[in-house]
Amino acid sequence: MLHINHLRQLMSGQSSTAQTAMATNLLQLLVHQAPNQNNVHNARAYFSQQGKRDIGGRLGLWGGFFQSARPVFDKIIVNVDTVMATVLSALTGLVLMASARRTREL
Repeated sequence: MLHINHLRQLMSGQSSTAQTAMATNLLQLLVHQAPNQNNVHNARAYFSQQGKRDIGGRLGLWGGFFQSARPVFDKIIVNVDTVMATVLSALTGLVLMASARRTREL
């Protein structure tokens, strides 16, 4: 069973235990819950099409963020870092067939 005191132990500088590790992991899951449901994501970061930039061909740049909850002395902080990813745009079946045909004609 998890209890808020497990997080308090970490914040007060006591050594990590199985219970404090489990409490920290649960806090991480709670922090990631909403972004997981509302954004495109990979293993670490969340990305949005808002503000995307096309960079030529079928490539685009998408902005995103990475977040984590960290226990520090006397409090818990949520760290947020920004990231950028190159994304290959999807093709419709018709465009894909046309581009494959052009390749064979060359």
